[in-house]
Amino acid sequence: EIGVRLVGSEMCIRDSFKSLDIIIRDYERFALEGKSYPGLIYSPNKTTLGRAYLDLDEDDLKILDRFEDDLYQKEELIVDTADRKKLTAVAYVVPARNRNALSDKPWDPEEFSRGKLTRYIENCQKFRQAYLSKGSS
Repeated sequence: EIGVRLVGSEMCIRDSFKSLDIIIRDYERFALEGKSYPGLIYSPNKTTLGRAYLDLDEDDLKILDRFEDDLYQKEELIVDTADRKKLTAVAYVVPARNRNALSDKPWDPEEFSRGKLTRYIENCQKFRQAYLSKGSS
């Protein structure tokens, strides 16, 4: 849902992306210090659940690349689908050198949905509008 608001075409005309629930092995997701959103970090023998969006195009990826700041590093990960198939996914990961930006508190998507999602979506929409108005340079 969050990705839809950020990268959807022309003010969210695309109301959905094809997506799959995934299992990300050897990674954990923590809340960022002082922020409402998460960071994914390499953590051997741990797993976290996630969502893979399947039909993002190059323009969508450019918006995401610009949106994610220097805290993150773009990586390709091999993830598992619910039906146990392997999938290569692009993820924005917090590298070990930035671990201090993460709290020790696991990120709770349900808590985020209850209290922070609406504002986060509004901020994503503002970012997207500003990005598109600059000609996506």
